[in-house]
Amino acid sequence: MLYLLFFLSGFSGLIYQVVWVRVFGNVFGNTIYSASLVVAVFLLGLGVGSYVVGAWSDRRYAAHPESLLRAYGYFELLIGALALGVSALLPHLGQVSALVSSYSREASGWYALSTASYLARAGIILVLLMPITLLMGGTLTLLIRHLVRSDAATGGWRIAVLYGVNTAGAALGCFLTDFTLVPAAGLRDTQIIAVLFNFVAAAGAFYLDRLAPAASLKSDTRTARHARRVRLPLAEARSRQPDRPEQRPFALAFTSLALAMSGFAAIGSPLPRSASRSRCPVSRRWVWRSCGSATSPSCWADSARCSPCC
Repeated sequence: MLYLLFFLSGFSGLIYQVVWVRVFGNVFGNTIYSASLVVAVFLLGLGVGSYVVGAWSDRRYAAHPESLLRAYGYFELLIGALALGVSALLPHLGQVSALVSSYSREASGWYALSTASYLARAGIILVLLMPITLLMGGTLTLLIRHLVRSDAATGGWRIAVLYGVNTAGAALGCFLTDFTLVPAAGLRDTQIIAVLFNFVAAAGAFYLDRLAPAASLKSDTRTARHARRVRLPLAEARSRQPDRPEQRPFALAFTSLALAMSGFAAIGSPLPRSASRSRCPVSRRWVWRSCGSATSPSCWADSARCSPCC
């Protein structure tokens, strides 16, 4: 059941991201800059929240190992409450955007949004989205610590399943938001649907927390038996491969850099394509050049939905 709850958590999280990209695009302009700011703040919150809450959950587990599941439930409640607040503020964001927007004339003669305006918009997005995304990022590390506990030998597959289930929920939420939820319910009600899933996840976590003592006893018994079986092989492996602390900083830095480059490529590539499709083209030729293929069905659909072309 815990994996189902985290599936719902990922489902609601990507609903928020897709809807917020659309809403902020309506307010700040449907450009790649607006989409990039929202996605960047969203991912920044996930990353920082994962790190901060991960360190906190380690300390919390050392003092109160039974409390992490309950903490996850509170996180989901806070995410839902903050999302309700964000959904109530977003319709009034246009007035704030108008106050902080200013334009400067470029050398070509065109007027462009000033750097100060971009910074102000980034600040607005940070204030609105950073608290909720910090909590979203922390849910994964909370559940990892709850599931793995001291059983490092079986922790790998549990983390993999947990992350895979959450990602599957996120993919489904992303797909259904544009194809089903927003067309049927609209942007505001779609956010309310995501809030309900957060509350369901919180209620499920509190229910599982009530059942935790008996389940924890069984888990600790299995862990102790497993630890006795693997203690000797692990000791032998450590003796054959002596620890080299001087290699750790380099390995950590290299791995972190590789992951950062991978994330940069994975997230950076879809943004220009997504932003170019989100605005009405001047002509069908413009759509074909943006999508890269004049035979792409999605390009024809984009041009057909927009106002009459040249």
